[in-house]
This record gives sequence, structure tokens and C-alpha cells, in this order.
Amino acid sequence: MPALYIAEIETKELLRARDVDPKTGRPFRACRYCRFLCDVFDAFFIDEWMSWITDTENGMHLDVSLMIRQGAPLVISCTGCFTWDPNLMHPRVDLEMYVDNPEALAIPGAPTMGLTWPRTMDTRDPVCMQFARDCIRQCLGEHPMCARPSTNFVPTRLLYLGDQDTIRLCESLPSSTSWVALSHCWGGSKPLMLCESNIRQ
Repeated sequence: MPALYIAEIETKELLRARDVDPKTGRPFRACRYCRFLCDVFDAFFIDEWMSWITDTENGMHLDVSLMIRQGAPLVISCTGCFTWDPNLMHPRVDLEMYVDNPEALAIPGAPTMGLTWPRTMDTRDPVCMQFARDCIRQCLGEHPMCARPSTNFVPTRLLYLGDQDTIRLCESLPSSTSWVALSHCWGGSKPLMLCESNIRQ
């Protein structure tokens, strides 16, 4: 997909879109795109331990670049991010920007951002399952390295995750069965696990 890549955007120049010129009473840079990036960094790089504004004013370095593709999320890449972790030699953050209002896509200068999904904090929400299905569909359809391998292997046991909170253990499924493997961090408490000792339950 064709993309426009804008590199080496300096954060000190972005701040000039906010700094007011005392002679004119207006910002030094009348650039709403710079102000937009400032708002993004306010949301991401300001907390109780760090402030991108203070760090920029103190000369700390952050390289910013943009990747713009029609109908896709705007990607803001930040390298050399503000961090004091000695284990991170080359820190990098890629922020994907979406809009949550279809009418916002008509705003001149912001036609490239894709629509975001409704935000939910509960994984039981049907939106979460739809998001997972769409990700898998995109993976299999658009990513050659992720496409299902040409093998008839199906795990011995699978969980069927149906609609309306239906979860069922399935065994001896046909080789044409579509399946996906999920994993998560096992730190802290251990969730329910399927073992030979509890398979009957």
C-alpha cells in the first residue's frame, strides 16, 4: 500500500505551535498538525514520572516520524524515547491513531485515519470476540507468513467458544477444523487449566 513517510520531526519545533509570541499574541507556528501531535504526546508521554515538554526543554532527544496511508491508522513512530531504563538501548514506540467518528474522516488534512472500534473494558463484550475474529481473518487473508500451513494437524483437544457464553471441550475433530492458539502471561495467580486430573469435571 502506498505510504507517505515524514521523518525527523523535532519536538522542540512541535512546541512552537503552542508557544505564544508576545509580540503578536499568536503561536510561533500556526500549524494544527503540530498541535495535534502535541496533544497526542500529552496523552502518551506525560505522567507522574515524566513529561515530554520538560524533557524537550531540557534538551532530551526524541525522534518523531509519521507514516500516512489512506484509510489506515496514522502511525507516529517515536525513537530515542524519554526513558531512564539502562536496559533499553534503543527504545521505540509506535502509536496508531484512529478516529471514533466517521464524520471526522471528512476533516481536511485528516483523511488517512481508519475508524477505531468502540472501547470496552470487559473481554466478555461481543465487540472483543468480533475484534479477534477480524484480526484472524485479516491475518489469514493478508499476511502470507501467517496463513494456515498446509498440514492437516488439529490439536487433540480444543475449546469451542460459541455465542452466549458457551464454552465446550471438543475432541477428535476433523482435519478441516479451523483453530487458533492463544496464550497469556502466567505471572501471578494461575487461571483454570485443563489437566488429566480435572478433564472429567
